[in-house]
Amino acid sequence: MRVTVKRYSVRLIVIRLPEEIASRRQEQKKDKPIREGWNLYLTDLKEIQYFMEELVRFYEQRWQIEIQFRAIKQPTAMKKAMPWITNRNHLPALM
Repeated sequence: MRVTVKRYSVRLIVIRLPEEIASRRQEQKKDKPIREGWNLYLTDLKEIQYFMEELVRFYEQRWQIEIQFRAIKQPTAMKKAMPWITNRNHLPALM
């Protein structure tokens, strides 16, 4: 079996968080180590294509989408939102 290593050129974006957000995160994660007050983004998009501010906005929007999908996929959330298969709110809830 032959394994090949493909190299990618990536860009690391590091942004210091405001003190209030960093403190809130620290409180939420008391028992887990966290990146002390920093947001880290890793991308293969070139600086010529997208500026840092645009990439941060894209990642924030993407994260919100992930959070919504996670909430929809949780069985208890689905049961509460749609207790019956023929619920009239079924389609709007999925949209």
